[in-house]
Amino acid sequence: MHHVQKSPKNRSLIVGASLSVGAVVLVTAAGFGVHALLQKDNALPNAFYVSASGDDKADGRTPQTAWKTLARVSEARLAAGEQVLLEGGSRFRGQIVIDHGADDPQHPLVIGSYGDGRAQIVNDQDSAVVVANRSGVTVQDLEIVGPGAAVSNSDGIAVYNDKSSPQRQRGIVIQRVSVAGFKHGIAAGAVAGAPGFDGLDIHDALVKENRLSGLFTYGSDFDPAHPTYSHTNVRISRVEAAGNTGDPTLTTNSGSGIVLGSVEDGIVEYSTAHHNGALSDTIEGPAGIWTYDSTRIRIEHNLAYNNTTGEADGHGFDLDQNVSDSTLEYNLSYDNAGAGYMLFSNANNQTHRNNQVRFNVSVNDATASGFYGAITIFGGTQGPDSGTGVFDAQVYHNTVVTKAHDGVIPPTVLVLGNLHDIKVLNNVFVANTGAQLTRAKEFTPDGITFGGNVYYAERTGRPFEWNGELYSTLAAWRASSEQELMAGRPVGVETNPDLRGLIGSPTSIRNASQLKDINLRLDNGSPLVGTGVDLGALKIDRGREDYFADELTKSYDAGAAAVRAGR
Repeated sequence: MHHVQKSPKNRSLIVGASLSVGAVVLVTAAGFGVHALLQKDNALPNAFYVSASGDDKADGRTPQTAWKTLARVSEARLAAGEQVLLEGGSRFRGQIVIDHGADDPQHPLVIGSYGDGRAQIVNDQDSAVVVANRSGVTVQDLEIVGPGAAVSNSDGIAVYNDKSSPQRQRGIVIQRVSVAGFKHGIAAGAVAGAPGFDGLDIHDALVKENRLSGLFTYGSDFDPAHPTYSHTNVRISRVEAAGNTGDPTLTTNSGSGIVLGSVEDGIVEYSTAHHNGALSDTIEGPAGIWTYDSTRIRIEHNLAYNNTTGEADGHGFDLDQNVSDSTLEYNLSYDNAGAGYMLFSNANNQTHRNNQVRFNVSVNDATASGFYGAITIFGGTQGPDSGTGVFDAQVYHNTVVTKAHDGVIPPTVLVLGNLHDIKVLNNVFVANTGAQLTRAKEFTPDGITFGGNVYYAERTGRPFEWNGELYSTLAAWRASSEQELMAGRPVGVETNPDLRGLIGSPTSIRNASQLKDINLRLDNGSPLVGTGVDLGALKIDRGREDYFADELTKSYDAGAAAVRAGR
């Protein structure tokens, strides 16, 4: 289970065959580096150049009169709208620090490369790029290399605000970079109660083989009585987080891919998290992509696979403690050690509320311990009298296929802990090779409603588990649990959904750009057509499109895919 700390989850991995990661980023960030790379014999009037053959006593204004070291860059008083361009293909040791000078989000200071390829910044002792208490800074087209995840105590690109001013810093952009071998790959945060950043934009980046996380944001401690958030309008797009291992010496979480902490209005989209968390060894584990202490977060159109752990968690996606009004949608998870999709809260408050998990696909998740379900809704461990838990969540129109193997028997959906007005509707739950369909234990039975779901179990004698009892059929479970009843009418279907395209894990899908390649589309003859309940009658926003971005018809088809209009 997750217990969120001031410093959020982090981790890295032993990727082995997966560290063809460099090849994957060519797909993730097509056109990587072309926007700011200049020919060596050109000079821009607002640029300073840095070359391995340069001279710090020169003026830096042309490639022929370039500076030589990063220290010279850090001491310069750079103005808004200027650029610092490092010679592409060259290696520079040291650190760039931007903590004075340019401070205008309308005319950003740009740190990047020129010439052929990207410049490389190597730092074995500290962060490679630091942006402190500044607005209007763009870091782009660089390769950032640290001493290795096991030894680094610094973040590759560190962006922070510790000013006492009430205004957030604005206009920070990090794009087309790769960062490897640090504590965190990219870290952006607010410290000492300071405001954070507005409009933080990180895209087309590869963060791999770092120890605590690939990318994370952090902020002030969360106050449930007066929720405030350090950052606003955060956008993470087309980021690949891979092989971020975790730290086996920590008792807090580590080894995550992408983590948003203390954010109001944020999005993680078209990003990929895989093979993270291998060295995490604590009851607070990692996840591929997750958020905590945040509100109005959308995590959509992402891929999480082969995320793992040595002890707990290892999820694909997670809405964790103190998260509200947020959505996991249009994502694909497969072969993760923990849940594909997790809702979790063990905080002593009622702030985990009004979240949605919809139109996602999970294949062969919860592979490790048998504790988690492919979808896990966990209202904590403080007992029903505490008033804590997961509140007002809807889990609908997801397609979940899981299987038992090597003694691990996961359910497609697991519910436990304190639950308050949770609705699980119009999903497809398939349990292969002896896995379970539902597992509910140590929970509040009146806090959750199942309705309109499709169930199918292969070679499982009693696939429904409810409060310690096992049931062989949907009808028997319905009679005992009073689930899959709407206004006293039986709903839900027990039938083979004929998902032949999901018999095995979709291992050919390695990047979020391939999400629609999964074989899941429905035709008019599908047994899933029209089996769901009317969400509008339950005052639930169905949305306008399915997993494939096809417009939804009036038919409530179970699962993440719907019959396309006009068919």
